[in-house]
Amino acid sequence: MSAIPEPAYIPTGFRFPWPWCVMSVPALEFIASQVRSSTALRLLLILPSRLDWRDWRQLNQSELASTIHSYQANVSRGLKELLALGMLERRGAGPRQEWRLTQTLGWRGNVASFAAEAERRKKTKAASLDDWGDGTAA
Repeated sequence: MSAIPEPAYIPTGFRFPWPWCVMSVPALEFIASQVRSSTALRLLLILPSRLDWRDWRQLNQSELASTIHSYQANVSRGLKELLALGMLERRGAGPRQEWRLTQTLGWRGNVASFAAEAERRKKTKAASLDDWGDGTAA
C-alpha cells in the first residue's frame, strides 16, 4: 500500500487548468456515514461535473448510467437516495426534472458568493410560503 501523499504546494497566482470544488471535512464524514449504495456514492463524485450549486440543470440518467458503468434504474435509485439525504435538490416532475447540488456539501466560488446565495435562497423560500408559513392556504 502506498503512503498518502503530502499536500501539494501551489504557488501564488497559479490557476488550475480544470474546474475544482472544495468540501469540508464534516461534509465528507456525513457522506461516508450516510450514503448506503455504491451507485449513490459514485453519482455524488461525478455530479459536480454535471450540476451546479446555483443553477438548476437537467440530468440525462442514461448518460450517467453509462459513465459510471451502471444501470439507469440504479442511477434513479441513487439520485433518490441523495435527494432523501438532502445532498441534491429537485424541481419539476417526469422528463422535465431539474436538479442542483445543495449548499450544505460544497460550493464553487468564494465565501461572499456563498453567503449571497444562501441569503437569496432564504428570501425565495420565505416569499413562496403563505401567511401560515407552512405552504397551506390561510
